[in-house]
Amino acid sequence: MGPIGANLSANLPILNGKNWDQWRVQMKMILGYQEVTEIVEEGYSMLTKDFTDAEKTLHKENKKKDCKATFMIHQCVDEAHFEKIAGVASSQEVWKILEKCNEGAKQLK
Repeated sequence: MGPIGANLSANLPILNGKNWDQWRVQMKMILGYQEVTEIVEEGYSMLTKDFTDAEKTLHKENKKKDCKATFMIHQCVDEAHFEKIAGVASSQEVWKILEKCNEGAKQLK
């Protein structure tokens, strides 16, 4: 799928610590549109020592999808949330951190 269109990028939701439920729903739709939901939810396997060409190709595709998902999430969080996820290696882990931060905040209300 091609890059995000100008109309979509102008209307990206921003997670600000007060809108987790709405943001999560909107992000799941955006990640689905970008065809990266599965990578965020399930992650992907690293290459084993004796990998085949097919496994190498699949790993490269999954890594690209993971980068795309992480990029999308980075675009949709405020500065405070970005600081929490900036050095995280996978989109799956990024999502878990955001979930943990915001589910906890929701319980405090």
